[in-house]
Amino acid sequence: MRRNSYRRGNTLIEFTLAAIPLIFIQISVVEICRGMWDYHSLAQAVKAASRMVATRGAGCAGKGCATTVGQVASTIAAYAVGMPASSLNVTLTSSAGTVNCNPLSSCTGSATTWPPAGGNSPGSDIVISGSYRFTSVLTMFAPGGGRMRFSGVTMTAKSRQPLLF
Repeated sequence: MRRNSYRRGNTLIEFTLAAIPLIFIQISVVEICRGMWDYHSLAQAVKAASRMVATRGAGCAGKGCATTVGQVASTIAAYAVGMPASSLNVTLTSSAGTVNCNPLSSCTGSATTWPPAGGNSPGSDIVISGSYRFTSVLTMFAPGGGRMRFSGVTMTAKSRQPLLF
């Protein structure tokens, strides 16, 4: 009878020694996937916004289809799934100037036409770049979690498109 109780204790210890690393690996895989999702969403949002602007250059100026900074910001916010607009920083650049939306939520209501009249001729480049700070849940495993703060990883994406018309 005494021998059975030792076997049960051995099983519990072996399970614990195997389960802790496996749980950590599982959480790590989920966090890596979440980081990849955020990066892909940011890249897709910036690309979609630059494609939208590329088709609305000087040819749209007098026809009411010109793009505003608010429309570009709303497009990026719609494509950036899972990222709050208050955590995204976006820079809109054309040959006529630069608009900084830090954070993105500060530009969603802007009615300023972009690209401006001096930088919306066909063939001129527009550049939209965005950044997002990704903070992982894995920081809870950091030793001495009291003072140590993991600042995260800044993910950046950039898209350059020529204005088509």
